[in-house]
Amino acid sequence: MWPGSAGVTTAVERAGGDERDVLERYLIIPSAGRPTFLLPLESSVAAGASLRAYNRMRPPAARAARWMVSAAATTGLAPLLLRDRLYVRASSAARTTMTLTEYLAEALGVRRVSVSARVFRRAGRKPTLQVFSERGEPLAYVKVGWDERTRALVRNEARALEACAEANLRIVTPRLMHVGEWDDRVVTATSPLPENTIRFAPADGPPPLAAALEIASLVPNQNRELSASPWWASFRARVGAAVEEEPRAGFAADLLARIEQRAAVLLRFGSWHGDWTPWNLGVADRRLVAWDWEEYEDDAPVGFDHLHFVFHAGLRLDGLDVSGAMERCRTAARDLERVQPPEAARILPELYLLEAWLRFHRASRSGTGTRRDLIDQFATAAASRTAGER
Repeated sequence: MWPGSAGVTTAVERAGGDERDVLERYLIIPSAGRPTFLLPLESSVAAGASLRAYNRMRPPAARAARWMVSAAATTGLAPLLLRDRLYVRASSAARTTMTLTEYLAEALGVRRVSVSARVFRRAGRKPTLQVFSERGEPLAYVKVGWDERTRALVRNEARALEACAEANLRIVTPRLMHVGEWDDRVVTATSPLPENTIRFAPADGPPPLAAALEIASLVPNQNRELSASPWWASFRARVGAAVEEEPRAGFAADLLARIEQRAAVLLRFGSWHGDWTPWNLGVADRRLVAWDWEEYEDDAPVGFDHLHFVFHAGLRLDGLDVSGAMERCRTAARDLERVQPPEAARILPELYLLEAWLRFHRASRSGTGTRRDLIDQFATAAASRTAGER
């Protein structure tokens, strides 16, 4: 958010510090030692609104805590109770470019904006901002790509949202309001989610398969032999590169070889959201709402979104290990028998197991954080499946 160029500097200080040349001030919640959120101090109304935004999607305890802090921010008590600040400074003589908030105000066509931001303590994450007007009205949700990997993700989400808008989906998606570059960063702004959005409840299983199929139809679907598909060539290359990077990835090479023996199977290919999970889905006015399209791809086996949801819900919400989550995927693959050629549903879980392992491997390598034991569990899951086949 503040690249350290163009004469702009940042400092974490206690309240009451030197405020000369201060452009922006943020309250660090709950403290500089445990930062989770930045609140704008220029507008108490916007600060309060940022904590109330999308509160209906949060668990009751988190909702109550945010309402209390929101009330403190709106009434001006929060700055008295929480003393750590982030100051953004620049002298008028040293500044050579606009700040991000100035850039966003211009991009959104308003005089001034206030932003709040989640704080990620792991490397490799991108800034995600809520943007509000001076009156506390939600204007946009902003993502900032700051390195090669995050710039590509932010651009890819913009591409996906453009495709969704053109297709006029039944699924509700954020509207792409702006995509541009600021100080070597890629910046996108999307419309706020519907105000009455609630979190999708996965207790009854994944969303209707029709929703995933609607996304798969963002591009014309094609039936191809797996071995002759462009996706398979790219997939094999990605698995091969990851195996070379990971000493304990022999299982991946073995599983790929076993799949290759059945690669004459006919598969239906289309697009997929790429991160179809309970935490990226909601419901508003009885319509499914989907956000976070950074992992979107327009060439993948149809049904991957369905399996991705089942796998991650089992892993993260139900406490299953990788083997247990994969067993659920194999059961869920039966749902795909009516949208894939007959033999395809049997091979899809094995392809998805490798796709999921690639995601975890990539996260580990990029520093975005993932549990090492989870990565190691993929070998166990693949081995148990091989034993079952024998």
